[in-house]
Amino acid sequence: MPQPPPLAPLAPLVQDALDAPWHALRFGPALERRYNADTARARIRHLTVTLTIGALLVMMFLSSDYALIPDLFFQAVVLRGFATPIVAALCILWIRHTRSAELRECIIVVLCVWVEMGIAYLAIRTHSPYRSDYLLGAFLIIVYINIVAQARFAYAALATICSLGAIFVALILISGIAAPVRLSLAGINITTGVLTLVANFQLERQARRYYLMTMRERLRNEDLATRNSQLRSLSEEDPLTGVYNRRALDQRIDELFMRSKFNQSPISVIMIDVDRFKAYNDFFGHQAGDECLQAIAAILIDNTRDRDDLVARYGGEEFILVLPRADLAGARAFAETIRIAIEDRAIPSPRPDDPYAPPVVTASFGVSTCDHGAGSQAINCPCSPTDLIHSADRCLYAAKQAGRNRVHCA
Repeated sequence: MPQPPPLAPLAPLVQDALDAPWHALRFGPALERRYNADTARARIRHLTVTLTIGALLVMMFLSSDYALIPDLFFQAVVLRGFATPIVAALCILWIRHTRSAELRECIIVVLCVWVEMGIAYLAIRTHSPYRSDYLLGAFLIIVYINIVAQARFAYAALATICSLGAIFVALILISGIAAPVRLSLAGINITTGVLTLVANFQLERQARRYYLMTMRERLRNEDLATRNSQLRSLSEEDPLTGVYNRRALDQRIDELFMRSKFNQSPISVIMIDVDRFKAYNDFFGHQAGDECLQAIAAILIDNTRDRDDLVARYGGEEFILVLPRADLAGARAFAETIRIAIEDRAIPSPRPDDPYAPPVVTASFGVSTCDHGAGSQAINCPCSPTDLIHSADRCLYAAKQAGRNRVHCA
């Protein structure tokens, strides 16, 4: 199936289509493509079923052929018993494999007109006194194409005109039919064509309006879901750095911790504090301080291992990393990688209070791990997310006391 166009840009087109005049069936090009793509599967299934049933009914009419036109029964068997099911089977295969909605409608129209012309041909060729009665069955094809198969209105109108043309030609060429009978047959088929076309138009209009109203509701739901997602992101996101805020950390760390406990895997926490950030802020100003924090947050995000890793701003110049499935050695190596990345970022740092401080911004790290491995009796493990954070915070303090720009582990 062809890929439908994006949904969101169609919102104004859907409303325009709902406001269109009653006689407008087709949508604009983009919305029409979407409609064809969304309804293709159901349309193919409907045509497959109705074509199969129609072909079987055409074959069943061999009994009436035997009774009404016995002189052409062999030709009727060839047309109805062999050609019709074969052509119908080929049309079904074509309908199921084509991507064009227009081609599917053309196939069903051509097939029905072909069957109608077969009826007219047999009625013209036969010498049976019942040939006018035989022609009565022609209106059933019109009913089939307009009501049963429900061809799109433009194609249904074309098929009806072609079918009526075949019937009128037969009425003209068949001799021996009284004028009132000819008039009656013509009236029956014209009336059938008009009434079934009106019904076909109403059916298609209702189907299209139902689609539009469903699409409008879907668009509203998607817009509401998008707005809710945006609000949720705003409530969980630190507006300055773009990482999770403290509120989101408190919610998600419990979930990650319980998952780690259930899987009997380790979980680690890394506390990060920007060294001498107050001096940096005082010297360069708050704007530069904000940019410094944003740069460090970007380093943290770029170095996370997968989407399960959690990066959050803990407060001020402090960040926190929660690493599921990371043991103490892995977390320490990870912290060291980030420490080097921050140092390599070479953000200039003033040294008003310490001439021995590095000329670039650095950070200190505290690492703690809770190992929920099978050997640590995970179910009875007294460790909690709060314990992990407090332990990492104590290690961070130890790293600061030891000279900053280093990693200290529990």
